[in-house]
Amino acid sequence: MNSLISSTSSTPSFFPPQSRADSENTSPRANASPSTSSLLPPNVTLSTCSIGHIPSLRRITSLLLPIRYPDKFYTAIVNDPEIRDLTRVAVWSDRASPSTQNDTNTTSLSSSAPNATSTNTTIVPSSKVIGGVRCRLEPSTDASPSVLVTHPAPVKRVLYVQTLVVLAPYRSLGVGAALLDAVVCAAVERYGVSVVSAHVWEKNEDALAWYKRRGFEVGAWQGEYYHRLRPRGAWEVRKRVDCAGTSSVVGCDGA
Repeated sequence: MNSLISSTSSTPSFFPPQSRADSENTSPRANASPSTSSLLPPNVTLSTCSIGHIPSLRRITSLLLPIRYPDKFYTAIVNDPEIRDLTRVAVWSDRASPSTQNDTNTTSLSSSAPNATSTNTTIVPSSKVIGGVRCRLEPSTDASPSVLVTHPAPVKRVLYVQTLVVLAPYRSLGVGAALLDAVVCAAVERYGVSVVSAHVWEKNEDALAWYKRRGFEVGAWQGEYYHRLRPRGAWEVRKRVDCAGTSSVVGCDGA
């Protein structure tokens, strides 16, 4: 992830934006690992991205990432079957119990973000997009020497993480990791992916630490990766993945 920030923060985003070339050229439940999804709060649902989710996903991505993506970046999510398979959104739903829905003096916590203060109000169930991930498939190139030494098996197609965002009040709940986990499992099962990769902006130390905690190896440094950011450099991070016999691909401990 480049950094996760709230809509009012000016801090660089936590999840990796695309390169300039990417930005210029560019519902049913998700098939996430069951155990990963079960670690999420009951209010959170992972879903494939429908046309109704696009405005919220676009707004969150624009708020949290320093790169602006063209319309076709979002329309491909619903029009391109492959991109749709590799995109997920996290939806926060208020869950009011039937015994309290008609009590106007009930204190509502579930209708707000996890760190919001409680208020006495009528509970009106609603839902909103709180995060999302969009990936693409890339043709495999020779793996880095460190990957080849550790994993001599042939590298198949690579899953590249383009954007991964979660609103600040919902971080540390495992939402970001669960989103990525869901897409990775789908990519392994449907497209034979064996490696997941991303680029992390050089100033985003939190993002690099997030990937390292989940077993990603820090690979090549690209000094001119982001043409529209200053500084321009980025680290590539990579991890071999396999859903078979595992409960979680990237882990779910926070973010």
